[in-house]
Amino acid sequence: MGKSRDSRIELLRIFSMFLIFICHFVIHINWGLTELGGWKQAFIYCLIQSGQVGVVIFFIITGWFMVNRSFRFKRLLKLWIQVFLYSLVIGASVYLAYRYNPNHFSYLYDTFHVPDQKAEFIKNMVFPVLSGEYWFVTAYVGLLLLSPFLNKLITVLDAKSICALVVILVVISVLPIFGFSTVPYSKIMYAITCYLIGVFLRKGYMRDYRLSGFAVFGLILICFIISAVFNYVAVRFGNLPWFYWGNQLHDGVVPLQIVAAALIFYWVMQPLYKPVHNDFINSLGSATFGIYLIHENHPGYVLLWSEVGGLTPKPHVLYQFVAEFVVFVPVIFLVLMLGAFAFDYLIVHPVQKVILQKL
Repeated sequence: MGKSRDSRIELLRIFSMFLIFICHFVIHINWGLTELGGWKQAFIYCLIQSGQVGVVIFFIITGWFMVNRSFRFKRLLKLWIQVFLYSLVIGASVYLAYRYNPNHFSYLYDTFHVPDQKAEFIKNMVFPVLSGEYWFVTAYVGLLLLSPFLNKLITVLDAKSICALVVILVVISVLPIFGFSTVPYSKIMYAITCYLIGVFLRKGYMRDYRLSGFAVFGLILICFIISAVFNYVAVRFGNLPWFYWGNQLHDGVVPLQIVAAALIFYWVMQPLYKPVHNDFINSLGSATFGIYLIHENHPGYVLLWSEVGGLTPKPHVLYQFVAEFVVFVPVIFLVLMLGAFAFDYLIVHPVQKVILQKL
């Protein structure tokens, strides 16, 4: 991999994807983690919401790079090819696995026999971007399409104006939690908010400010504590009619994840530190997107997490949960990373090269 790539960005990609993977592990593993009640469940939802921190960092990275780049159709096409190949191969593999041993994979029966679900499976497999099979990918494609217009807007805005726009969008993001559901805040608005933060940081508007690692950790801890309290109240009093927290347990208090992600990105990328160039880290970083495409594909993730759940005993006490979590999460993550790296190298990149050469 070229030495022009700053390995700090690649480390952020790996870290962000790991947070997203933790989120999906907790949601999909059949350990009953989202039914514990009380503070235990509040903490579990904090783990789930950490995935949004990873998502925000990815969008911030997009703004960091795209503000200085022009829109290129080939970049969008490469992404589309990659997502399509993953979706097609995973979908075909799941179908073949079911056909080979329908008794073992009986949990996939509805996917291939119920007409509506079968049609949904085919649509998602063939049109993964347009169907919203991966919400992040759909939002990311929308962000790429909007980036030239956002960059044009940014050229006429000063630092205070960009900051004010981000604040407005962040305030809007929290309104649905308190019952103001008529105020729209879509995934693409979410992506734009984070994109603008990446632009703000890339332009050096925070250059004169310095936050120590201790201060960053403290602020993130405050975000975590507020999230935990929010989650506890949401679990304990979620039936209150003027709160819509029942729909917010996955995302939590959105501004908190945005703030935490921005702090992490700022601390890693602040000018105080010099760029790092490491080919090994860059190679691993290039496989992170493939990890997402593997473990968040439906019904691919149904098969993945059902099989993982069958291999991992359900923990009954805290120390058992911690031990299994510490062992299984990194191991599965590394296996998926190796699989994504091999698939990209052997299939995705050659196909992309052939198609792009013909354009």
